[in-house]
Amino acid sequence: MLTSRAAPVLYAAGLFATAVFAPIPGLSVVANGVVALLLGVYLGFMRERLDRVTLALCLLLLPHLLWVGVSYFWSVDRDLAYVAFVATVTSILTCVTALLLSRCLPRSRVVHLSLLLALVTHMAFAARQYLETPYLRLSGITENANLLAFILLCLWFLYALLDDVHPAWRQWWVPLLIFVTTLPVVLATASKKAIPGFLMVAVALGWRHRRSKRQVAVVVGTLVGAALLAATLSSVNVQSQLEDLQKLRITRRFEEFLTGNASDDMRYEMIREASVMFFQRPLTGYGMQSFSVLGAFGTYSHNTFWELLASLGVVGTVTFLLPLLGSPLLVRYNRTAALLIVFLLFWSWGAVVFDLKIYWWVLGTLLGSFPARAPAALPVRATAVTAEPT
Repeated sequence: MLTSRAAPVLYAAGLFATAVFAPIPGLSVVANGVVALLLGVYLGFMRERLDRVTLALCLLLLPHLLWVGVSYFWSVDRDLAYVAFVATVTSILTCVTALLLSRCLPRSRVVHLSLLLALVTHMAFAARQYLETPYLRLSGITENANLLAFILLCLWFLYALLDDVHPAWRQWWVPLLIFVTTLPVVLATASKKAIPGFLMVAVALGWRHRRSKRQVAVVVGTLVGAALLAATLSSVNVQSQLEDLQKLRITRRFEEFLTGNASDDMRYEMIREASVMFFQRPLTGYGMQSFSVLGAFGTYSHNTFWELLASLGVVGTVTFLLPLLGSPLLVRYNRTAALLIVFLLFWSWGAVVFDLKIYWWVLGTLLGSFPARAPAALPVRATAVTAEPT
């Protein structure tokens, strides 16, 4: 009984710390401390809930941590490799904590409230930032606009994922009102990945609320309104109507989504450089953070897969994907979980997600939110029934 009451509160605390505090460079240490405290509480008071399936899911994360640690010995910059290893340790602990706590979540509204609170917090800071600058160049308390969009969409996916397990609110209009409000914030980030990502979230929520005509109408109306808004902004001659074109940066983004821009050309060149580094050392790579050291751009490659291939080789890429590849053998996923996996892989193509704590918290929740697969039934041997004497 105590575990049922404590698990939602503990999960909500870890979620809020990871989603709100971790993106802030000065408060990321606070987020790591909260995660470590929650993991200690679980091991001290809730470890009896640890079963073999949960332990196997946790072990799926171990090979990647070990490979990152081993790659230190052939890294081109061991100082950066050490920092990357420490960051990987905190990321794996974040994922393990989310996994363990999500395996204990009962039917509770506390988790839903924490998700909505984190969403409102990010959008409030984004609105304040929007008033100070022409567009969301530095979106609120996050470092960049793409990160803000990723966090908002991840939180909505968690809402759809956990709401598939737990009953929906009677006040159905509250989360959907926040969902509709999320649309202009996501559009204002001017992130190309955010537009398809928002569509995936809408599909996930539509699956969850497909039995309610009002909820489906709101979701469909939101998407239709967004399409009309995009068509209007792309066709109207806004230059003659508005003086500050930066306020409609999203207009150019819609056009660049189809035609490309200088940023796309730069990222293609980054991928080409990462591919050259990978084919030079296909098995082990050059070590963590090697692309920023050996590459001509002096920064990461903006692509999770090529960053891993250049840094950790094929082995490190496989160990990173191992939780997503191996967990379907242990737990039974539904359509929302499958769509979330597609979303994470899609976003990974245009960003380096293994540096983001919210990615690891979402991954841990994904691994721990579904029941274990039932073992195969053993054949029943026929036994002769002998009649007892009367």
